[in-house]
Amino acid sequence: MDYAITVTLNRSLRKYSPDEQYTKSFMPLADLLHRFKKTLVYELTQNGDIHYHGIISLDVKYKNVHIRDMIIFIQNLFRGSKIFGYVCVKQVTDYNKWKEYILKDVQKSKDRLGIFPIFKDDYDLYEMKFQ
Repeated sequence: MDYAITVTLNRSLRKYSPDEQYTKSFMPLADLLHRFKKTLVYELTQNGDIHYHGIISLDVKYKNVHIRDMIIFIQNLFRGSKIFGYVCVKQVTDYNKWKEYILKDVQKSKDRLGIFPIFKDDYDLYEMKFQ
């Protein structure tokens, strides 16, 4: 089962530039989600802060876990974090629509920050978009 995830940064990181926000957040995010298959993309908000969108899923051995329980499990990974703020997790109901949404600003984000915005792409979404 695939889940859409949106992760914002803690307000305390807003004092940093976007590239510093990225540097301080991308490895901790990857570490928190290490057991998931994932595609994670950063995006700059209108005020210049970073937030992340992605698609994540666990191994098939978790296929019988209730959706609500899995969402709570994922959200609890972020509880108490000094780096991350709001986390939204939902079941992906329209895979192509969510894929297009998270990839829509890849080039714009790369141009603004100078760092390729997809730092983990287990789903090969970027490759699929340009085939």
